[in-house]
Amino acid sequence: MFRDDLRAEVIDVFLALDEFGEEIDIDGQPVRAVIDDSHTALSTGGAQGLADASGLGLMKEVRTLYMEDIVVPRPVPEQMLTINGERWQVGPDDTSVKEEMGILVLQLQRVYS
Repeated sequence: MFRDDLRAEVIDVFLALDEFGEEIDIDGQPVRAVIDDSHTALSTGGAQGLADASGLGLMKEVRTLYMEDIVVPRPVPEQMLTINGERWQVGPDDTSVKEEMGILVLQLQRVYS
């Protein structure tokens, strides 16, 4: 079926270890993944004109993992994971864990100052 062939192609090309992918460890499970890192101000969601917490020196490191959909059990929002020895939290909303064309996409975060 075309959809299955397309999924296999996306995984074989996008997650290829000699191209974009790398092998990572998620809670003791080896997985092929592509990592996208960024940093952002931590949103407070508060009133009185304080839109973010950057003035307080609180920042959030954000990591998006594009990976094989083989992690069992599948991560859920707000779950803590150990990725390559570092602790990360899955984002708080339902869009933090999604499947796109056979690729599992995880939005991860951790707060620092």
